[in-house]
Amino acid sequence: MSGPLLSGSLAKAIFQGFKGKLLTGQLRQQAAAGVDEYGDPIPGAVTLHAMQGFTDEYDDAYRARAGIPETDLIVNIFAQSLPAGIQPGKDDKAQFLGQWYQLRAVKTDPATALWVCQAFKVDAP
Repeated sequence: MSGPLLSGSLAKAIFQGFKGKLLTGQLRQQAAAGVDEYGDPIPGAVTLHAMQGFTDEYDDAYRARAGIPETDLIVNIFAQSLPAGIQPGKDDKAQFLGQWYQLRAVKTDPATALWVCQAFKVDAP
């Protein structure tokens, strides 16, 4: 019974509850066009996706216990605000209110309603 509930209905209901109260932004994903002689990715095509979410700060005690740098913050992205099949990933960039963030780590809840991303501020790409 948990399959259908967690496969979209719950995520959709959560997103509808927040709709209109979230920041609009964009997720920037850059595909790799291969690797160079050192094994580093060669930048390829860039895709921008509209999204909705918000940023938040880590609690100081949690930050200290988890070893999270003081420069990092939380970028929350509602999965239902992204096009079907699009998932944020490490090193993607997110933008809210003109500020860009690079995603350092990405995780989601069991319903895939919210992507919770550890991120840091970067210059506009």
